[in-house]
Amino acid sequence: MNTFEKAQIGKEAPEFKAQAYCPCGSIKEIDINEYKGKYVVLLFYPLDWTFVCPTEMIGYSEVAGQFKEINCEVIGVSVDSVYCHQAWCEADKSKGGVGKLGFPLVSDIKRCISIKYGMLNVETGVSRRGYVIIDDKGKVRYIQMNDDGIGRSTEETIRIVKAIQFSEEHGTVCPINWKTGKDTIEPTPEGIKKYLTTH
Repeated sequence: MNTFEKAQIGKEAPEFKAQAYCPCGSIKEIDINEYKGKYVVLLFYPLDWTFVCPTEMIGYSEVAGQFKEINCEVIGVSVDSVYCHQAWCEADKSKGGVGKLGFPLVSDIKRCISIKYGMLNVETGVSRRGYVIIDDKGKVRYIQMNDDGIGRSTEETIRIVKAIQFSEEHGTVCPINWKTGKDTIEPTPEGIKKYLTTH
């Protein structure tokens, strides 16, 4: 994985090692290189203890098993300290906490990861609400970013991962609104003509 360049579609994902609060309740170092062989969703978000962020972390945690079923791991990333992550995960929802999550929360307290992945809001100094999908070979395949006030869709994230995997496996391309079981397109002039005349 590339240490120096910022994240670009089709290029190797920037390397990083960082402390994370993990689902088992422990703090440990995460090395993105150790995830090769799996797909990864790097889930950047502004801050713990805020408003949209807890709904997203809880929502992605609820479907963490669905990601694992498709050989994909979710990793949350914000600029909070690892101890802030711990307190947030140990706090009850009635107090603004998120409870036990099904994936680790990385502490990007030095902003290095957010900078490498183009996710740092330089005006506020916190991560933007975006995510990056890395494939099983360690390449960046998808980058998405929302306004801070707009939450993401777990269904759409899963759809994108499945589309990348299907296209990679079968050599076809996925048209608009593609879902598992729907037709794809042979990437040739004949292939698109056939698709357009039958859909």
